[in-house]
Amino acid sequence: MKAFPAVRAAVLVAALFFGNAAGATGYQFDFGTAGTEPGYVAVDNVTTWLAGLGYGWVSTNGLSVRDRGGPGTLRRDFIFDNTTSGLTFRVSGLTPNGKYLMKVLCGDASYGDHVITVSVPGAGTLPTMSPHIYQFLQLSASVNADATGTLNITFGSPTPNWVLNALTLESTTSDITPVIENSPCNEWDASVFATDPTPALLSRFDPGSVTNFIPSGLTRTNYLALIASEIDFWK
Repeated sequence: MKAFPAVRAAVLVAALFFGNAAGATGYQFDFGTAGTEPGYVAVDNVTTWLAGLGYGWVSTNGLSVRDRGGPGTLRRDFIFDNTTSGLTFRVSGLTPNGKYLMKVLCGDASYGDHVITVSVPGAGTLPTMSPHIYQFLQLSASVNADATGTLNITFGSPTPNWVLNALTLESTTSDITPVIENSPCNEWDASVFATDPTPALLSRFDPGSVTNFIPSGLTRTNYLALIASEIDFWK
């Protein structure tokens, strides 16, 4: 993203905040170049921090972008880097010394060899993310802006090989224990789940064509619960 004229930058920053520009309540960033998630602001590998813009990379050295074509706008593309030094994404214009709930989304639909570290001054040691192929992990942690309302978030990797899909910051008054959770991507059409397809499928099944067929007795609910448990059948 190139530098904006002063007026355009001011309008963009005002639209970016959840709250008002003086002590904003939050940000939502979508990293990459292949479209932007509704309600988010796009950040690419050349978006350099400017005081008038209020967000961006302190250095873009080594940053690249990739687009896997899916799943969804937020997860299909990302910023990545293969250096060990780490690069810092800066957000300014926040409430001085304000507390924010930070959520970092990382994953790659094509590869599962990424290791991502996130560090924020004053936040202690945050857990490391290592998503598998087509797995998207979300790190949640409470962080604090400094006395100038600035937050520096550094991304790195010991491998080195880190990716970044999305980042959100939301004003909060609570401290939370840093946690990593799965952030599943559901692209199913809601109409798929509107009716139970089991009877129609079973009506087309001929038990006589299968040797030693024994009904399991399991229901659709049983199978959905098994799928939701994310059990790994390959272990």
